[in-house]
Order: sequence, then C-alpha cells, then structure tokens
Amino acid sequence: AIFVCSSYNGMAPDNASTFMRALEAAAVAAAAGGDGGGGPLKGLLSFAVFGCGNSNWPHTFQRIPKLLDEQLTALGARAIVPGTYADAQAGSMDGVFTTWNINVRMMINALVVNSGSGGGGGGRSGSSGSGGAAQGRPRKGSLTGIMEARGGGTVRASVRGRLRTARDLQRSSAGGDKRNQRHAMRVAAVEVLCDHETGERELARVVQVDLALPKNRKYQTGDYLLVYPENDQRQVDRLLKHLGVSAKKNFSVDAEPAAPPQAASSAAAEDSLPPLFKLVSEEMKAKGGAGVRQQSLLEISTSSTERVTVGKVAQRFLDLTAVPARELLGDMAEHAGDAAERRTLRKLGADFADSVRLYEALVAKPRVDLVTLLLCFPSAKLSFLDVVTISRRMQPRTYSISSSATTVDGDPRRTVRATAKVLQEVVDVVTFPGATDERTEASAAALDPEAAARAQGLLSFLARTRATMRGDGDGDGEGEGGDGEGGGDGDGDGDGDDEADDDVDVLGEATEHSKVVWRGRCSTFLGELTPEQTVFAGLRKSTFRLPAKLDAAPIIMICAGTGIAPFMGFLEDIDRARQEGSAGNAVEVDLYFGCRYEGAGGDFLYAADLEAYAEAGVLAKVFPAFSRDAGAGGAASRGYVQDVLLGQAERFAAQLRRGALVYMCGSASGLGRGVAEAIQTVAIKAGLVEVSAGGDEAKAGFDFLMSLRTAGRLHEDLWG
Repeated sequence: AIFVCSSYNGMAPDNASTFMRALEAAAVAAAAGGDGGGGPLKGLLSFAVFGCGNSNWPHTFQRIPKLLDEQLTALGARAIVPGTYADAQAGSMDGVFTTWNINVRMMINALVVNSGSGGGGGGRSGSSGSGGAAQGRPRKGSLTGIMEARGGGTVRASVRGRLRTARDLQRSSAGGDKRNQRHAMRVAAVEVLCDHETGERELARVVQVDLALPKNRKYQTGDYLLVYPENDQRQVDRLLKHLGVSAKKNFSVDAEPAAPPQAASSAAAEDSLPPLFKLVSEEMKAKGGAGVRQQSLLEISTSSTERVTVGKVAQRFLDLTAVPARELLGDMAEHAGDAAERRTLRKLGADFADSVRLYEALVAKPRVDLVTLLLCFPSAKLSFLDVVTISRRMQPRTYSISSSATTVDGDPRRTVRATAKVLQEVVDVVTFPGATDERTEASAAALDPEAAARAQGLLSFLARTRATMRGDGDGDGEGEGGDGEGGGDGDGDGDGDDEADDDVDVLGEATEHSKVVWRGRCSTFLGELTPEQTVFAGLRKSTFRLPAKLDAAPIIMICAGTGIAPFMGFLEDIDRARQEGSAGNAVEVDLYFGCRYEGAGGDFLYAADLEAYAEAGVLAKVFPAFSRDAGAGGAASRGYVQDVLLGQAERFAAQLRRGALVYMCGSASGLGRGVAEAIQTVAIKAGLVEVSAGGDEAKAGFDFLMSLRTAGRLHEDLWG
C-alpha cells in the first residue's frame, strides 16, 4: 500500500478520516488484546508513507502521516522504506518526493522479483513499475502504442484498457458531467466590486458573478461553487498552430477496455484483505465510495449534442496553464531533434540538486506553462494526442458561495453567487546576461508578450547551452556540425557529453532579475465574463455552516479579502431569522474584516451592506483592519485582522467565556495562522488556559485551540 498524505490542523484529510478512525480503533484493539504474534497485519501488508506538510504549523506538522506510519507498524505491517516527510516551507518538496519515489519503486521491483511473480518481465520490471504511458509520460516510441492519429478529418485516440478516461475525455470536452455535478449555467449578472492597482505583489480586482442554477439544483448557505474555466482562445490557437492540427477536426475515441475481472476473483481478492481494510471497504460501500471509484469517470452526461472537436478538447479539457512536472522535461528531451534543446531539457529534468534548483528558478517560479514550453523547444516533436496524454485535466476551482440559499420570502434561491479576486501575481524571472540567439528570439516571438517575459530565463539558459556546445565543438543541433543528428562527431546524436556541467551550479551565472505578471486562469476567466454567457460549474457541500438554531451564544466572523464571501450569505440568513423571530434579538454577531484600503478605490468589500446590517442590529460590531492605511478607525483599525482582534482582546475573551462560535475564512498561511496565534494569546492572557509555572504556553494555547475545534466552536474555511 502506498500512502501520500497530509494533515489539516492536525486532523486527517476528509478522504482519509474513515480510514484513520478505523486504523486507530484497530491499533487500540490490538494493544488491548496483547497480540503476541506481531500484530494482525504481520505478513499481510507492506507499505510506504510520504507526508506532505508545512513547518509553519509546528504543533501539527506531519501529525497524520507520522501517526499512519506508527500505527501501521504497530499493527505488524512492514514499511518497505522509512516514512518520508517533505516540508513545503523548505521548498524541497519536489526533490524529496523524487528520491522517495525512486526508492519505493526499487523496493517494489525487488519484492516482485523476490516473490517470483515477475512473470516474464525480467529486466523490464522497472518500466512496468514506473507506470509508463499510463502515467502520460511521452517516452520515445511509447505514445504510438496508446494513441494514434488516423483518418482524414478526425483525430482518433485508441486507448487500450482506459475506457473510463477515454469517455471522460470525449464527453466532458463537450460539457456536462453528472457524477462531478458539472452543469452549463447562464451568467445572470457580473459586477466589479473593486478595481485598482496597489503596486504590491498582487494587483487587486474583485468581481461578483451570479449564475442561474439549472432546474432542480439547490445549495445550502456556506456551500462551494466549482467553476470549470476555459483556456484562453489565443493560447489554444498557438498550441494547435504549433502542432499543425485544425481546431475544427472531430475528436473521437476508440476504446479497447481490458477484460473485466471475474466476479469470483474479485470476491476472492476482497476476502484476502486484512480485517482493517475490509472494514474500511465496507464503510466506503455503505457511503457509495466504491461506486464513486468506478463511476467518477464513466457517468458522463450525453445530453449535449455539441460536436466534440480538437479545439473544444484543447479549450475545456486540458489545463494549458499548469506548470509541467519536472520529470516531463526529461521525457520531452527524448523527442527533441535539436542537440541544445535536448541537453537543456535533460538538465532541467534530471534528478540532481542543481537541476531541481534550475527547474524551480526557470520553470516553476515564473509559471512557465506547457504551451510556452513547447514553443521554447520546437524540435521536441509531439502530436496533439501526445499533448492530451501528458496534460493535466482541467480541474474545477473552488469558491465559497457568497449568497444565501434562501430568498427573503423563504424560497430556494435560483441563482448562486461567487465573489472572486482576479489573481495577478508578480513573479521573479532570472536570466543569463547576454545569452540569446536567433532561435530563442524566434521562440519568444511566437509567444504572447507576458509568456515570453516569463520564459526569458528558460530561453537564455537554452541559448547559453547552445553557445557552450559551440565552444566545445559539439555542433549546434540539426546537422550543422557533422554527419550526426545534431553535429558532433557523427557517431551518435551529436550532443556530446550531456552530463558535462551537471556538477556545476550554473544558476549562479543568472544575475539579471525582472518582475513579470502572471494571471490566474480561472479568476481571469470569471473577470472577463459578461451576462448571458455560459459557464460550466457545479456545487459542492460544505461543513462551514451556521448552527441549526441561533441562540444566545455570540458568533464571531473573521476574514480577509474575498474571505468575506460565505459571511455575506450567513448575514442574510441571520437577518431573515431575526425578522421571522426565530433568532430573537439576543444573537451577538461581530465581524473582523481584513482589507488593505478604505474608501473609493479601496477593497473594503460590501461596505454599504455591512453598514446596513450594523444599523439593523444584525451585526453588533464591525472591526475593519486596513493593512495599508488606518481608515476612519484610526490607529485601532491599522494592521492585519489578527492585530485588530488582539486590540479587542477583552471583548473577545468575554465572548469566548459565553460559548462564542468562531468562524474563520481566508488564507491559511496568512489569516489562518495569524488569527490562530491571536486566539491562543487572548486565551492565555485572559486566564482561559491554565499554564503551570514553567509550563509550555505554546502547547497550552494549541490545546485550547484544539478544544474549540473538538467542541464545534471553531470553524475554518482556509485555503493556500
């Protein structure tokens, strides 16, 4: 069993909660039973754990991955490699995962060989273990066995053993996905709430979009809206022009599924599961989990009569803005005809420390996407079907719904509202000074200006590589230096010693820096919408809810920026409850709202609505926090939201004593961490936490925070 896992505030992710509860119960039962045989999983299970975490949260860092490792070991399972725990804060996630992945695959191959179940694989066990083409990696000569172009006006994909993926590709590109609740929704209204440039790293523009719900679709206040963006048409056109395929060509799939397993063998396999895994399997079936696995890519709506074309697949199905995985660059090198391009791609995709640093600096940080990468390395000849295979599927982006699910008359609302910040980040681009040539200049000219600016560093490194190869007498690529494929001595592919500078930190030569804008795809898509357009979107349930019954317990809402979204729906519900008399007049609601600027051109979102709620008594107090200016509140409102919260420590502590419910919505690394620390500080200073002389205040504060979560008094909707 392979586990890749994270923690969320020290708790298991939603899709792992059932398993972790069963695992902990099994560990307790095994300990109580005094199993002297080494545990119920001994000899039945081998496993590996990779933990994803961020040391910014020291008290909960890697809690679930480590617990998983410890309890499986206690139950007798055998770890084939030591538990590995990567720290996103250290920026080493990619390199740590690569090393872990290599070690796991080596151990699995060894286990297969030692068990005698290798079939006739022999030396090919490594390639089968890597996933090969099924993972969408374009190894030389492998793609034609999976996908091929044939026929005059149609691009056809022949996918063996991948029926569900094939159907998903063909039908979701036309729109409509019942299983994932993907529906065509009409844009009812669009409003720009603020639009100004601050000169900071992020340029704020916030839009409010109302979508008309399909028939029989409804949501609850606090739920999520899933938006499926479309790729920019100009980006799609560049890709298809580069690949030499018409957007109007039909796209069809010929599926040749593998033979389904026999029911008897399936039942036998399930009977062989260790008891713990049987339990989890049964619970998943009871909840429909097994069906989800089988149908998530199969139950696709066929209601759309829209013809599926290459253009629609490229626009709706492929995420052309995603940064390609580092390993993909090494794979692309095998398709590059130009020696300098091949060496550059190998260098960027190699499993060396300096290669990881180069990839981070030249590709990941400046957000170089797949289309840009293909245009920068034009000799890497990939087909459209290759691109379909290696590209990530377009994933929905999640937005907290900012409207109440109910109208003022108590009827289900027929529209759903999202409040979105149009994400624009300024990224740092490092370049090698003076490194340019005609080929890289031609590649830059084929890109849009922003993409070309973000690819400056990558193109300058390619030009540097080509110049270095000329200086070494290796030729410059396509037959100019000799009889070989790329020059050189004519005996090979002409790229000389590919590893010549693998031990040199060439990044130190990149001394020129520039700042370039990167735009978020989905938020930009939302920001460009106009009424009556069609958007593919869906709804997702949330646990971020007001209590079923509003009583005397205070409600404290804490947010920043577009984190105000779910609270606007909450305030609508509280207002209606007050008018109906079901909430009485005893509910005390405070709002702490982090912004940057007040007034015209500022980002104090929904200021007029919040003022009206305060005048009506729905809000007891509104505490704005302006991080760039003091606003009308003077020094008391200057700073971040956690600073203003600390300024109201006496009021906040009194509310906690009365059983207040605390709701937080915003960035996990900013608001989430800062407010959590502020709550702990208030609790300790107000005596809500007992700390013995010489005791650990940090641990006591953290325990208090966990007690609020456990009691259902702290609700968090955090991201990032």
